[in-house]
Amino acid sequence: MPQITEQNKAIWQALYNAVDQFQALKPWTWFLEVMIFAIKSPYSNNVGYCSIMGFAGEHFALAVYLNRSGLATFLEMRAASLTPNNQELDFNYLRELALFEQDCFMVAFETKKYITEDDEATMQQLNRKYKPRTRRPQIRYHEPSYLPWYITDAQAKELTIFVEQAIVVAKIIQKDPTLLMQIPERQAIYTRIPTQTANETTWTDAWIDPFEEEEEAPNAANEHKVFKLVEPKRVNQIKKDLKKTNTALIMALCPIPSAVTSDTETKPFYAQLLLSMDYESGEALIMDMESAMLSPKQLANGLDEAFFTQLEKLGFIPKQIIVNQETIEELLTAPCRALGIELIYDEEDENLMAVDFFIEQLKMFI
Repeated sequence: MPQITEQNKAIWQALYNAVDQFQALKPWTWFLEVMIFAIKSPYSNNVGYCSIMGFAGEHFALAVYLNRSGLATFLEMRAASLTPNNQELDFNYLRELALFEQDCFMVAFETKKYITEDDEATMQQLNRKYKPRTRRPQIRYHEPSYLPWYITDAQAKELTIFVEQAIVVAKIIQKDPTLLMQIPERQAIYTRIPTQTANETTWTDAWIDPFEEEEEAPNAANEHKVFKLVEPKRVNQIKKDLKKTNTALIMALCPIPSAVTSDTETKPFYAQLLLSMDYESGEALIMDMESAMLSPKQLANGLDEAFFTQLEKLGFIPKQIIVNQETIEELLTAPCRALGIELIYDEEDENLMAVDFFIEQLKMFI
C-alpha cells in the first residue's frame, strides 16, 4: 500500500481529488468502453490509451493502457470478447491476456465490501470521507505477469494527469458525442498532447496513429526490462559437463494462473513453467516444478540460467529445440546459439500439439 508522508501527501491528494471529480462527473453515462482516446504524459514518454467503463451499469472504471503494447493487448482482448467461439476457450484466453500481458492503470469505483483495508487506510490518511452508499476508488497498476498492485508516488503523479485530462475529454465528448466514433478506414486516435513551459503545461489535440511511427521507450512510471547476455563461463561449463546428442526437444512456457510470492519479487506474481518434452513421444521430461517455475524477473533476466539448469537435469545437450511460441524463441536464441543447438520455430508442427494438451491438463491441478 502507499506510504503517505508529509513529503508525498500533496501528490496523493491531487490524485484523489481528480479521481473524485471523475466519479462525480459519471462519464460512463454517455461514454462507451470502445471509445478510446489517448493522453501523452508530460513526465515521461508514456502514452495512456483511455477506456471509460460503466455504460452497462456494472463495472465503473477508467482504464489507462500504457503505450503501444498496452493498447495492443486491449484491442486483442476486445476482439477476442467479440468473437463468437467456444465460450470456455474465450474465457481462458482472455484471462491469460489479462494476467500475463495487460499493462494498465485501473481506477475502479467499488462498493465498500470490495475495498481493502489498505485502501481504507490510504483514504483515512488523506482525510477522504465517503457516504455509506458512495462507491470508493480502488487504484491499481496491472503490470504484465503480476497481481494488480498498489501504485508508487511516480505512478500516482502521472496517473493524476491521465485522470484530469480524461475529465477534459469526457466533457468534450458530452458536447460532441460523434467525435470519437471511429470509421473503419481511420486508425488514428484522438490524443491530448502537452507542451511544457516554465510556468505551466498547455494542451493541444491531434489525431495520431499509434502504430504508424516508432514509439519512444517509456520511462519514469513504467520500468522496462533488460535482458542479460549469455555468460561465457557458464556455457563452457555446460559444454564440458554434458554430451551433445541427436535428440530433438520441444520447449514451451506454460503460464500458471495462480498468484505466488517470492523473496526476489516485491509483489505477488504469476509464474511461468519452462516445459521440456521429447519431440518424438511428446513425453514431459522435466517435472521439477521448483526449478522450472520462473518469476517475471527470472524470465526477463534469468531465463538462460533456468535453461542451463534444465539441460543439466536432463543430462545432455539436444541437437534441436522446436518451439511454437515467439516469446520463448526470442529468449532461447542466444543460449541455443552459444551451445550450437538448432532452434526451430514452427507454428504448424503437429507434434507440438502435445504442448497445448499438457498445459491444459496441468492447469486442472493448479
